[in-house]
Amino acid sequence: MAILRAGEVNIHYKLTGLALAEPVVFISGLGADWTNWNNQLNAFQDKYLCLAFDNRDAGLSDNSPTQEYEIKNMARDTIELTYALGLDYAHYVGHSMGGAIAQEIAIRYPERVASLTLVSTFARLEPLGIEILKDIGPLNTLAENGFLSELIGPIAYNMKSLNDQLLIGFLRNQGRPLNAPTDGYKRQLRAVMLQDTKTERLATIKAATLALAGESDLVTPLSGMQKIAQAIPSALFYSFPNTGHAPHVEYTYDFNRLLLAHLEANTFKRA
Repeated sequence: MAILRAGEVNIHYKLTGLALAEPVVFISGLGADWTNWNNQLNAFQDKYLCLAFDNRDAGLSDNSPTQEYEIKNMARDTIELTYALGLDYAHYVGHSMGGAIAQEIAIRYPERVASLTLVSTFARLEPLGIEILKDIGPLNTLAENGFLSELIGPIAYNMKSLNDQLLIGFLRNQGRPLNAPTDGYKRQLRAVMLQDTKTERLATIKAATLALAGESDLVTPLSGMQKIAQAIPSALFYSFPNTGHAPHVEYTYDFNRLLLAHLEANTFKRA
């Protein structure tokens, strides 16, 4: 367990890989802890310095029992963590809420972004997505390790994928990927509901961007991801067929292949 002070909160993180390699920062979604990226950390640690962490109000990071916040504050948490770890730039990969955080980082701290990968995320969450995420919160309080796939899987993943015993094993064995206290989950959800990364702000993103979507995603629909990719100059877009809200889990091999190609094409050049 490693914890560092990142601005106003203590952040629990996992740092693995090659110390002198280019850093890749993986940012988790609503309620999820760093284990959401286990498959990517295992795949990329031989080539990159990989950082994954628990957002505030998730996992072992600080919760904020009396403090409301916005996505921009979580973006600042991430940047403060990279400061504390001595990382002056990184490739940023964000899933769902983590993708919204990554957008804010690319807009507010462009000099620190080598490349951007947005996974099943949103500029502004649509009403259906909000309703689904409201439902996941109460389920999360019941989701002990062995029951996670039965309770939350049908919402987050494409139904066909739940016939895949490897996927079910991943969900059961990675710890508790939705590891947020109920109050913390609600605070994160309120931050998500406030977020609106307008088209004109997306258009200011200069980092090379890869946008990845699941064609059967109910939480962040394909159409919304397409709009994000269209708004960001020169963004590359790819959609996974028969895939729900977590292509990095449902189609790990193909996801990792696309991400690796993106990282290698955008090696950061120091001034």
